[in-house]
Amino acid sequence: MSQECPICRAHVEESPRYPRYICDSCAERVTDAEGRRLKLFQTGPFGGYAAAYADNSETYDSNEVYVNGVACWAEEARFGGIVIQAR
Repeated sequence: MSQECPICRAHVEESPRYPRYICDSCAERVTDAEGRRLKLFQTGPFGGYAAAYADNSETYDSNEVYVNGVACWAEEARFGGIVIQAR
């Protein structure tokens, strides 16, 4: 089986747990609904999800993010890190 990024159609490693996850290249372009760039990160060594605006580090208090206008959902991945999936 194979899996592709739902944004750009690039091949990504198959993940039954995250069937609509986006590739790293698309994840680098994540924004809010108005197009402001975001940084997504874990809140500590044991997990947790947080986001902030890239230009001023102001907190972005939502899991809903966008890539090329496509609505996505960002959250802490099961074994650490952040996973972003297209809606």
